[in-house]
Amino acid sequence: MEVVVIEDEIFWKNKIKEIIESNNKEDKFLYFDRYDKTLESIINNKKLKIYLLDIELKDSDIGGTVIANLIREIDWKSIIIFFSIYNEKESIISLRLNVLTYVLKDNNFKSELINAFNSAKNILLEDNKIKVNINGIEINLYVNDILYITKEKSSKYCLIHTTSGILRTRSSLSELKKKTNFKQEKKHLLINESNVKYSLKDKIIFSNDTFLLK
Repeated sequence: MEVVVIEDEIFWKNKIKEIIESNNKEDKFLYFDRYDKTLESIINNKKLKIYLLDIELKDSDIGGTVIANLIREIDWKSIIIFFSIYNEKESIISLRLNVLTYVLKDNNFKSELINAFNSAKNILLEDNKIKVNINGIEINLYVNDILYITKEKSSKYCLIHTTSGILRTRSSLSELKKKTNFKQEKKHLLINESNVKYSLKDKIIFSNDTFLLK
């Protein structure tokens, strides 16, 4: 899971690292103190993310609510969690930004942030499943676990290459494309771009360091 933290105060940034990042080593944390080109490119990519977003960004040209608006212009599936030293919950709700929750920077910050973050992860994981028929049994498969899907030669089967192995299904490539919205790299190949680490001239390297020759 990719977690984007937008916070300009060192104290609170370190708090978030201590509370959340230290207990979620499997997630990728990205930190920003303002809106810039790098953050813009991250917002524009297709990965589902959790945004931990401070409303007051003193060192940024634009504030947290404006950044949230920019996120929602292109992405309604990622989770946004706001935090602030001020209780502005009602005004935030009125903005209709589909914010999961609002965490106050007070004595309950740790417990409230943990609860909010865990809820966000559960929502994304639950929403990010597809049903696939494997050997006559319908299973739920996390889209984030899929690296790529290929059409098996001389058969009606497709091979779903995941981070933990290969699954063989009679589902068609077109059906799987509709379910996953993966990029069609070739006629017989779907790529999960969110799991691509590098795309080189001769091969694609995935997040688990396996590769696929082009």
